Amino acid sequence: MTTLALAIALPLLLVLAMVLVVARRGLQLRLLVEDGVETEGRVVERIKHTGSTYQAQKRLRYEYRDGRGERHEHVSLVPDSVWNQHPRGTSIAVVYARRKPHVSAPLHLVRQAREAVDRDD
Repeated sequence: MTTLALAIALPLLLVLAMVLVVARRGLQLRLLVEDGVETEGRVVERIKHTGSTYQAQKRLRYEYRDGRGERHEHVSLVPDSVWNQHPRGTSIAVVYARRKPHVSAPLHLVRQAREAVDRDD
C-alpha cells in the first residue's frame, strides 16, 4: 500500500513543483514588464547542457548592479543567437525589478514579454 501511495504521490509532487516554478517565473516576468529597470550586466559564465534532446540548452550566468550599487547574479536560458553574441566577459543588456532588484532577465526576454502583453491588450 505504501508503495502504491509513493508511486502516485511522487509524480504528482514533481508536476506540482514544475507548475510552481513556471508560475513563479511568469510572475517575475510580469514584474519586470511593469517595474523593470534596464542596466548593463556582464556575462560571467556560459553553460551548455547536452541532454537527451537533440539540441543543447544554453544558459548565460550574468551579474549586474542595481541602482543602490548592490551586485546580483542570475542564470538565464538563451537562444543560440544570444549565446553566440555574448562570450564570457562581454556586456549584456539586463532588466531588473525596481522593487525586487534580485529579480532579473536579459532584455530580449523582457521585450518578448512586453510584446506579448501588448498583443493581449
